[in-house]
Amino acid sequence: MMNMSNMSANASANNDDYIGIDYNRQLRLIILAVMFIFSLIGNIAVFVWMWFNRRSRNRINSFMMHLCTADLLVAILALLTQFIVELLELNWLMGDVGCRLFKIVQCFALFASSNMVVAIAVDRYHSVIYPFQQRKNVNTIIVPSWVIAFVFSIPQAFVWHLVNDANGNKGCHTSLQKKWEKQAYLTWVGMIVFFIPFVIITLCYLRIIVRLWEKRNTVLPGKSERRRKAKMKTLKMTFVIISFFVICGLPYFALDMYRFYGDSRSLDRNAVAVLGIFSVSHCVVNPFIFLAFNVKSPASSQKYQENSTVTTAPTKTSL
Repeated sequence: MMNMSNMSANASANNDDYIGIDYNRQLRLIILAVMFIFSLIGNIAVFVWMWFNRRSRNRINSFMMHLCTADLLVAILALLTQFIVELLELNWLMGDVGCRLFKIVQCFALFASSNMVVAIAVDRYHSVIYPFQQRKNVNTIIVPSWVIAFVFSIPQAFVWHLVNDANGNKGCHTSLQKKWEKQAYLTWVGMIVFFIPFVIITLCYLRIIVRLWEKRNTVLPGKSERRRKAKMKTLKMTFVIISFFVICGLPYFALDMYRFYGDSRSLDRNAVAVLGIFSVSHCVVNPFIFLAFNVKSPASSQKYQENSTVTTAPTKTSL
């Protein structure tokens, strides 16, 4: 998502709407560095929290561990690498194979982060809509999410390659030349990274909201009531995470579609460059959202033991 701004720029090379290096590069580098540092600190802090609370690990924590893993990959493979590339003024030093592999791993991290957010939304949907149905093991959802992210990243190897410009400088650019090719590519990337996840997430949470509204006056006694409160806490946390995913990504991807289907000359290049970074900022805030909902007190952490599942067999509360 963040490096989609770089993809958009390079995909439109040799055109008037090319962002290139012609924006406030210093400001963008500072933002990239700050985001990388906070993402690194936040995600490592979540892993430390998970380690010290490994005995009370539950279902949503398993999902969050994979989300933080994907977000950490975004920090290293997208934020840090993009910082280095832009520090070198887009000059590429790792050859043609390195260029292709670089774009594969960048997209893999971005796709994986989006997939984990979708996986969490789908899991919460089943938790609320089918509360008495025993759900699948977490790995049956998580593993396909990682595999899909990798498979969808492979085509980048056929789109990106090493290019020598008129001045002899080498850059990692796309092989797309015609406008419709660039439109198709950016549309495909936008659909995979943001728009399809956005639709799935929206449908899941709209259904969740309707169900919660229908059951707003339902009171469950005893342990069921405590479990209900724990489930609501989980829903609030995941809703905040998903809201940041939408808020951070929608402005940039909507603007990116306008760039390639509308009048790109009317857009400010600095705004596009900054929004390109902002689109991935949810990967920075996700760990802090998780910690805000969990690092309070041992009692509240123990109470959070959920979280979400009431299965058909009380002895199989697969959290």
